[in-house]
Amino acid sequence: MPVTGIKVPHYDEEGNLLMVFEASSAKRSGENTIDIEGLKLEAVDEDGKKVLVEMPRSVFNLDTKVITGDNTASIRREDLSVSADQLHFDTNTRNGKLLGNIKMVVSTDQAFK
Repeated sequence: MPVTGIKVPHYDEEGNLLMVFEASSAKRSGENTIDIEGLKLEAVDEDGKKVLVEMPRSVFNLDTKVITGDNTASIRREDLSVSADQLHFDTNTRNGKLLGNIKMVVSTDQAFK
């Protein structure tokens, strides 16, 4: 039975919001995996800019804390937009790896201010 309308904030030790994890639905698919539909991760990067990561379908590994998007994933920030066939996102380190066909658009209006 899937759970719908999920919204989970993640904070650091000082209580600062690091990221918000949202999904339209999620259900356990194995002993250590969760299938997720409509995933949105909103975080703030080192420069203080908001970053939005979206994956229509993904799998979260409870042991490694890695989210793997198995189809088109997108990452947006005010000065860039990136899409890829796959995205592996480590929620511990907040680092991602893009795979497959990758397209990146940089807005020069904002990127060099």
